[in-house]
Amino acid sequence: MQLINDIEQLTTALEKRRPVLIYFSGEGCSVCQAHKPKIATAIADNFSRFEIYQVKADYHREIASQFMVFSIPTILVYFDNKLSGPIKF
Repeated sequence: MQLINDIEQLTTALEKRRPVLIYFSGEGCSVCQAHKPKIATAIADNFSRFEIYQVKADYHREIASQFMVFSIPTILVYFDNKLSGPIKF
């Protein structure tokens, strides 16, 4: 799971047109920390073509708001640079 530090990194990843999973989490979110390794393993084992990114929403609020993420954890899944649907816990 690659950590995203700015919006340009995420834009570049989405422009590749590969399947992308973006995991929005927070440093103080115990649910986020518990789900992170499970999600990473499940995606790597079953969907090897996916690129997996993590955005720490508490540090990068501008990225979270640009993607309309207002609660964590949230997963966004993109196919061909199109949002498939958010997954909220």
